Amino acid sequence: MERNSWVIEPREVGGSGDTSPAAFARRLEMDIADIDRQELDVRYYEKLVEFEAKGLIKRKDGKVKLIREGQPWYMNMMIEMLPERIRALHDLGTEKLDERTGFTFDDELIMLS
Repeated sequence: MERNSWVIEPREVGGSGDTSPAAFARRLEMDIADIDRQELDVRYYEKLVEFEAKGLIKRKDGKVKLIREGQPWYMNMMIEMLPERIRALHDLGTEKLDERTGFTFDDELIMLS
């Protein structure tokens, strides 16, 4: 992956050999070995364990797969998995947009617990 201060771009995207996290978004499953090769921070593994305990994903045959019960929570899960710096920017942007539009919601509607 090529990294700079703005984006992280996968070297190879598409095809069956695509092992980027973006591939999960298209196939809704990913090889555990591909996840391990990316040397992610431990918090990502903790999130996967949390999602599995909540019945949103399953591990089977060396893969992590989003199951039907997890599909309504998919966007929330992807936001939870954002790198901390990007998540902070997402949260700030969302907060500012909510303030400008006067949008409010009940937090319990989107909580994963």
